[in-house]
Amino acid sequence: MFKDSKSYGSLGRRIFDIYIQEKLVQKDFNIVDEAGGIGKEIKKNYIEVVTDGTLEIRLYWAGKGTTGLPVRGVYGPLISAISVDNPDYEPPPKGISAGAVVGIVAAAAFVIILLLGILWWKGFLIRKDTMDQVALEIVSGRSNTSYRTKEYCLYLLDWALVLKQKGDLMELVDPKLGSDFNKTEVTVMINVALLCANVSPAVRPAMSSVVSMLEGRTVPESSLVPDPDASNEQMNLKGRMIELKKSLETDASEGQIQSMSTDGPSTAASTSGGDLYPLNWDSDILNR
Repeated sequence: MFKDSKSYGSLGRRIFDIYIQEKLVQKDFNIVDEAGGIGKEIKKNYIEVVTDGTLEIRLYWAGKGTTGLPVRGVYGPLISAISVDNPDYEPPPKGISAGAVVGIVAAAAFVIILLLGILWWKGFLIRKDTMDQVALEIVSGRSNTSYRTKEYCLYLLDWALVLKQKGDLMELVDPKLGSDFNKTEVTVMINVALLCANVSPAVRPAMSSVVSMLEGRTVPESSLVPDPDASNEQMNLKGRMIELKKSLETDASEGQIQSMSTDGPSTAASTSGGDLYPLNWDSDILNR
């Protein structure tokens, strides 16, 4: 290191070129002369654009200045440090700004409201009760899941089946009504509810049939009302046999209409499934 003294060691000098981003910005730069002495700080301002995240500063000194003062092998003044500073640089704020937080919350709320609207429009957020549940709740005046009795039945349908087995359906009626109700209408409504709760889809009545039975135009078939002691297989078999009976009756009526619409006598003979395989509609399965 060069010394600032009156001896011959202070006669050494160092001259170098300054390159920034591979571009020459200062030629034959003498740091001692520029700083006004040894060991002093000097500031130089250069404007460069960094595009790849790397700032390259190169000091080129080969062949310039002394190489033997104060002793052989000393190559001029020592640069202790180089610092780079941009006075106009503002570091990005830490965290998320208030505007971004408000935007995120608003977007999340909009998405949630939109999803809830779609679910409501599709009917997923609306309570759906089956016909049997609604009918039993109307008769008993109680909620389906909050009904408890001494037999520990948790649902109205279970309690209705127990009362039907006992032959005392009137016990299901709302006690607040007292005796001010039509027993026939109540019995019809309970039987319709039990029909709608049948385990066999073939036995469950259509809505038009339900309306007809509630209006008193038709009578619920007692043979189709669920039996607490009957198995699912028996109820399914009963439903299939009833559907088969209706199908054969429909085919027979259509055959009569077709034969009556012909002009001349017909010599062709037709045999229905009912003729080949007669069914006993009064069997034990249908009467159980």
